[in-house]
Amino acid sequence: MKDSAKVVPHKRHTLEGAHSAADLARLQRQFRALSRRHERAMALRRLYRAARWWMLIAFGLASLGWGLTHVTQWPLVTSIKHLAASPACDVARALALAPAGDGQPGYWRHLDADADGVACEPVE
Repeated sequence: MKDSAKVVPHKRHTLEGAHSAADLARLQRQFRALSRRHERAMALRRLYRAARWWMLIAFGLASLGWGLTHVTQWPLVTSIKHLAASPACDVARALALAPAGDGQPGYWRHLDADADGVACEPVE
């Protein structure tokens, strides 16, 4: 019985013969075009990845600014100074927020040593 379906190995392309220089030039052009497409795609991916982080940071800062202006009763710069004055009285004094009474920018309960409603009282 004869095999009706004969498997023929894939024909190998060689760069031999009369058209070998033209074939080589064509293959090199195709390879360069493919490489350019790949590099362009990779550059776009890097750009999208970087832009995604910058957009996330910008959105976070915009949200923080909006929250500070709409939640607190003070302007944005005063709210930022109030937050910056939280660690210590020296910082509050440097920002010109000390001494601060209860409800004023720069007043933090943990900076009010004697609990009289005035934080960062002058040292005598």
